[in-house]
Amino acid sequence: MTNKILGIDHGGSRLGLAISDSMQMIAMPYKKLENSAKLIDEIRAICQAEEIKKIVVGLPLALSGDDTEQTKIVREFANDLKKDSELIIEFEDERLTSKMATQVFSRDEKDVQAAVIILQSYLDKNN
Repeated sequence: MTNKILGIDHGGSRLGLAISDSMQMIAMPYKKLENSAKLIDEIRAICQAEEIKKIVVGLPLALSGDDTEQTKIVREFANDLKKDSELIIEFEDERLTSKMATQVFSRDEKDVQAAVIILQSYLDKNN
């Protein structure tokens, strides 16, 4: 049996979270978190409760593939999450995932569904 993987869609005010099954085949919606000072602690607590060792963070690149201001923010967030922890952090290109999620789901669901798309893309590539 393997561990679940957490997928994160990092937004300015909210983060969408998705979680894989223990076989790492299917990404499922998990929850939405507000971007606050407690964010890192909240995510680490989720990882401990769900026995998660790996996190896949959506990386918001420009359509050209270049970094943007948001890319830098997400990389800093991932570094903060990894600091003083055993967590494995990987990135998944998230270009157009929020747009895809918005077209299919309500605004309220888009953050979590974007995380599902990011995580499922990662799982599909690695299975």
